[in-house]
Amino acid sequence: MNDSEKRLGEMIKKARKEHQWTTSQFAEKLGVSSYYVRSLECGKSVPSLKVFCKAMRLLDLSADDYVYPERADNLTSAEM
Repeated sequence: MNDSEKRLGEMIKKARKEHQWTTSQFAEKLGVSSYYVRSLECGKSVPSLKVFCKAMRLLDLSADDYVYPERADNLTSAEM
């Protein structure tokens, strides 16, 4: 597991919890198993582009937040 996989997993888990979805509920919406969602959230799996895009859309996340985390951190700091 590298830092980007870990960061993506943390991002997905945080957003899923903000939507108040269980791993099973999110997995159903995403069209994957709950085991796979847990694996993503732990940084043990890397999603395909199709799954990544669908997850971002379902969770109301921007791919830019993942690709450019320093921008997201700066926006959050500036807004506080």
